[in-house]
Amino acid sequence: MPGWTVKEIATLAKLSHRRTRYVLANGLVPGLDTQPNNKARRFGQFEAFAIGVATRLLDAGITSRAVLDCMRQLGGARETGVLYDLFTRCTRASVALDIGRDVALTISFKNLHVFRE
Repeated sequence: MPGWTVKEIATLAKLSHRRTRYVLANGLVPGLDTQPNNKARRFGQFEAFAIGVATRLLDAGITSRAVLDCMRQLGGARETGVLYDLFTRCTRASVALDIGRDVALTISFKNLHVFRE
C-alpha cells in the first residue's frame, strides 16, 4: 500500500512522533480521514505535508485551537485552498495567517519553518 504511516512521517520530517500523533488524534488537520475501517492509516504526500504543517505550528508554541484555525484558513487536507497550492508549487512560498497573534509561516516542499513575529 503506498503512502506513509504516522511514524514514518514523523521520522522523515524530523518531527516528534508524539506530537504528530496528537495532531491526528485531535483532528487538527480538517478534511483528513484518520481512521478508515480501523486499519493502519497510510497518508499520501499532500496529507503528510499537511500533518507536518500542523505539527510544526504546535512545535512553535501555537495553541491547538489556533493551529486548527490556521489549518482551516489554509484549507486543511483538501486539495483546494492555499496549503495545496503551496504544496504543488514545490518552491519556497510564504503565507501570513491571522490567528490572533503574529505568525509567519514559511513553507517549501522539503523544508517547513514557522516563525513567530
